[in-house]
Amino acid sequence: MSKKLTTEELENLQKLSSEINQSKLKLADLVYQQSFFIKQINSFMEKFKLIENELVEKYGDNSSINLANGEVVSNENKEIE
Repeated sequence: MSKKLTTEELENLQKLSSEINQSKLKLADLVYQQSFFIKQINSFMEKFKLIENELVEKYGDNSSINLANGEVVSNENKEIE
C-alpha cells in the first residue's frame, strides 16, 4: 500500500519548489547583469585611459586635473614637503 502526502504537505512543497526555481532565475539574471556591467565598466575605463594618455601628452605627465572644474595644475613647480 502506498502512502500519499496530505494536500497541505504537497502544496507546501510545491510552493517552496516554485520559490526556489524563481530565486534561481533571479540569481541567473543578476549574474548576467553583473557580467554586462563589468564589461561596460571595462569599456569606460579603456576610453578613459585613451583620453588620459592624450591629456598627458598635451599637459605633461606631472599635471593634475580637477574633474570638478577642469583646472589643470602642473605638479613640476610644487616643492616636495
